Amino acid sequence: MKSDAERSARIAAWTERARPIWETTGDTDALQRFLKDNDCHGIEAVRVTMAVLNCDLTEAQRAFLGAPCRDTERRFHDEALKLLERAEEAPMQHTAPSQVGLGPGKGALWRSPPTAANSSGAVR
Repeated sequence: MKSDAERSARIAAWTERARPIWETTGDTDALQRFLKDNDCHGIEAVRVTMAVLNCDLTEAQRAFLGAPCRDTERRFHDEALKLLERAEEAPMQHTAPSQVGLGPGKGALWRSPPTAANSSGAVR
């Protein structure tokens, strides 16, 4: 994984290269097309958009997800939100500690003694 310093340097470089696009066109779609064409994606593209437009996260996300060239990202984002909403609506299922391999009242994984059926003593 890249370091925070490397990521910050990339974002700063893209910001400087993207600023003239925004100043010339004033078009968020053109800005996103430029960023995408220059391999600037995801949170990095949103952070560059925040810097170039001098806006907050909400406005930058709207510019990012609203651009036609970001359709794949928008569909992924929408699907992820749907899954989160479904998970929020689903009832929570609780499992007793002994069913997930935790010792009674111990909160740690435990090994069952080897038996004929479980001769390895593997973690349950």
